[in-house]
Amino acid sequence: HEVCGDEISNSHKNKIRELDFMGVFSSSAIFDAISTKQPKAVIQSIKTGETYVCFTTPILDKADNIIKIITISRAVSKWTEKGKLFYSDYVNTVHTEEELTFQKQILTCSENMVNAIILAKMASPTESTILINGETGTGKEVFAKYIHQRSLRADKPFIKINCGSLSNEIVESELFGYESGAFTDASKSGKVGLLEAANGGTLFLDEIGDLPINQQVKLLRALQEKEICRVGSTEPIHIDIRVISATNIDLKKQVGKGYFREDLFYRLNVISINIPPLRERPADISILSVHFLDIFNKLYNHNKKITNGALSKLRDYDWPGNVRELENTIERLVVSSDNSLIEVNNIPQHILERKNKIEANVRDVVTVNRIIPMDEALKITEDKLISMAFEKYGTGKKVAEALEVDPATISRKTRSNTAKE
Repeated sequence: HEVCGDEISNSHKNKIRELDFMGVFSSSAIFDAISTKQPKAVIQSIKTGETYVCFTTPILDKADNIIKIITISRAVSKWTEKGKLFYSDYVNTVHTEEELTFQKQILTCSENMVNAIILAKMASPTESTILINGETGTGKEVFAKYIHQRSLRADKPFIKINCGSLSNEIVESELFGYESGAFTDASKSGKVGLLEAANGGTLFLDEIGDLPINQQVKLLRALQEKEICRVGSTEPIHIDIRVISATNIDLKKQVGKGYFREDLFYRLNVISINIPPLRERPADISILSVHFLDIFNKLYNHNKKITNGALSKLRDYDWPGNVRELENTIERLVVSSDNSLIEVNNIPQHILERKNKIEANVRDVVTVNRIIPMDEALKITEDKLISMAFEKYGTGKKVAEALEVDPATISRKTRSNTAKE
């Protein structure tokens, strides 16, 4: 589908928003493409229930103005049968060793996780920069390695940089390297930087949000000009790298606060892959628990089982540490439980208590400090809920699903609030 320059008007944008509110489709990337003038990729659902992967690319003229926007969509059902979203079904279409390894690392029966996997697979053979969003322990590095293994650079280096572990004093020499005698204690032979080491391959910038602000401009320049200079040298070194970044924080909010450069954010965020937290795919908790149980039974030469009651308690927990925390918990249960059967009383106490705390806090979600007319109170609560839902989910369709109302209701109430403003 093409949207030409003279069609990109306010009325056209409003029509797209209206179709979103009506639930015809969700997660349009056109607005991001217009504002950033960069390609975007999103998972999009349409009213029929089908899900598509959509790549949206703006075409610019010599004056850097958008003359048209091209969107290419491919149905998710190409890889998954409707109603069968297990990754084992999806992986039947591929046969490489890398795919099978990835299948063992990423087990899921959740649609949102399958969507992330499909987008990663489609983005792998491209040269586009990729930003992987996900909480700690969701598997961002696993996705990054999978993308590299399926790329045209698979036989070249995969270099990981944990930006959060680099102090401000050494980050420049670690990233760009240095020449002999560049500073006190510098190696006599100099040192190759991590960007140079990744030349020809993939550079994985983990926890990119922790990169010091004063180093972000140097990284941006290196990515744009495709060359670096070692510390203590003026001789440019050409680099050819594909960049994958990962973060567990909202980089867009960091941009708004002035902690992250906007130009670097758009440079890194060409294709965005969102890995859902474990609490948003509770069905996977049982699958992963049994999987890890099998691994640690073999590792420690045990044959322990887990009861349905114990699995139920694990599903009730919100897993702030995600898959990594679940894996560690299962290992602890295998090692520490006395019996061959893991039961509810073997589950760590902090997991059993967590749900009780959450249920107790639910009663205090709405706080009333003074008496006001009932209609006014309902309106304030309603507006607050819609605002919070939009901040979290972004689209009218998802907001309607979260609040369990018709998309037309959200559209009507949003237009009403906008008109009053």
